[in-house]
Amino acid sequence: MARKRKMIIGIGDMHLPFLAENVWRWVIKFISDHRSEIHAIVQMGDLYYMFSFSRFPKRLIMTPRDETYEARAMAEKCWEEIKKAAPRVKRYQLLGNHDARLMKRVIETMPEFDHLIRYDQLFEFPGVLTVRDYRDELEIDGWHFIHGHTRAGKHMEAVHFQNVCCAHTHRGGSWSMRLMQKKNPVILTELNCGFLADPFHDALIYRPMKKYFTWTHGLGVIDEYGGRFIPFESPK
Repeated sequence: MARKRKMIIGIGDMHLPFLAENVWRWVIKFISDHRSEIHAIVQMGDLYYMFSFSRFPKRLIMTPRDETYEARAMAEKCWEEIKKAAPRVKRYQLLGNHDARLMKRVIETMPEFDHLIRYDQLFEFPGVLTVRDYRDELEIDGWHFIHGHTRAGKHMEAVHFQNVCCAHTHRGGSWSMRLMQKKNPVILTELNCGFLADPFHDALIYRPMKKYFTWTHGLGVIDEYGGRFIPFESPK
């Protein structure tokens, strides 16, 4: 029997303000139902979508000001709901490539103003520890938490063959690798936490097919049995 250990929850790409509200309600219920078992909750980055600051062709769905204010208000509300659902757990915020879009656009167009802009304020929340560089990682109980930057199943190599929890690909799941060593070979795991956004929102329809999508709603869970993805299931 595996030794009992506290649970860590990984919350994947939220792409605020384009959150799938029904999926979010499911996440909060899961956290509330397991509050006594949870040690930490990590939002894995891409908290925001930064649609207005993307470089690909897009419609003017909303102004950059409206998107930023609405997304920030939603982020505050989401973290408040997490705290209410599980008030005693540790909470962490990572940054992702979408979160870095604003910073990148400023550096590209007017780098002389970069030092005057406080990007950090968008990612700071009461009682939440924020990893402020999207290239940095967080380590908890032997697991490395990163946003992700490559294909699913390839992130174990990026952290020098350690257990890793990530997001980025929008495809939840877990991949295992047997690390062959002369003594004590080990099994490593990559856990991808999926995503929580609304794939049918106009802002996210950049897929080859409009009707179908391969992205996976759900969340990541790490406990004494390792890391696994729990897919969202709509209520019957």
